[in-house]
Amino acid sequence: SKNSKFDRPTIICSANNTVACFDSNNNCIKVFDNQFVWKKTVNLSKTKKLEVRDIKFREINKHFYVLSYTPIDNLYYFTEYDEKFTKIQDFTFKDKLSIADVQFNKLAISTQDSNVFYVTTNNTVYKKFFTKPQYTFAIYKREKMGQNPLHYWNTEYIDWNLDYFTWNY
Repeated sequence: SKNSKFDRPTIICSANNTVACFDSNNNCIKVFDNQFVWKKTVNLSKTKKLEVRDIKFREINKHFYVLSYTPIDNLYYFTEYDEKFTKIQDFTFKDKLSIADVQFNKLAISTQDSNVFYVTTNNTVYKKFFTKPQYTFAIYKREKMGQNPLHYWNTEYIDWNLDYFTWNY
């Protein structure tokens, strides 16, 4: 069926018996159960193309968080979804990235503070509160940490741009 076919899937998150996958050419997130039975499709925007950078699950409230970007207006969004992938709220980051940082890549949820999450670039880690995600309250720069924050935070970037094919299940 069309619900289980993909056209350039780029980001996947699996948690709480749910698998969420960003289908980039269809501009949607497809949600499945842990047996890969389709549950719903979340269309991201009818007016602009969104690029999802990461999807994370927060255990404390059983919610999913999506980091996305619109190249047209150069804005980053942080969207919260409940456990059934119904949108709860949407925030626009107020950060102005430096030329060295280029783009936000990944989310990481703090294991030490339940109100904190991190957003990484290639050179910097931005520390944010879940209660005010549009604002950054601390920045860790690569030159001060001595190593690439992507490795420090144990995240990985994989370039899917070379995979131009449709996935079918």
